[in-house]
Amino acid sequence: MGWARCYWNQGIASEATKASLRYGFEEVKLDRIVAIAAPEHTASRRVMEKCGMKYEKNAHFYNLDVAYYALARSEWRLDDSVYILQI
Repeated sequence: MGWARCYWNQGIASEATKASLRYGFEEVKLDRIVAIAAPEHTASRRVMEKCGMKYEKNAHFYNLDVAYYALARSEWRLDDSVYILQI
């Protein structure tokens, strides 16, 4: 995993998260999107928070402890990030 460090702090995860949220709300018409991360993985949790997702609870899924975040379509705010849907 050490090779991936060169990609840290470039905003790649935030842009991917924003595009995923936009796709989910605009294209798929979801009412709510949920994301999980290991509780100790603060970088992933920061990305979710930065993109507007709200922490809801700690949970246990598939024998893993996770931090559970969610965002409702009514709370989502479109930003000016680039988003291109290619089919």
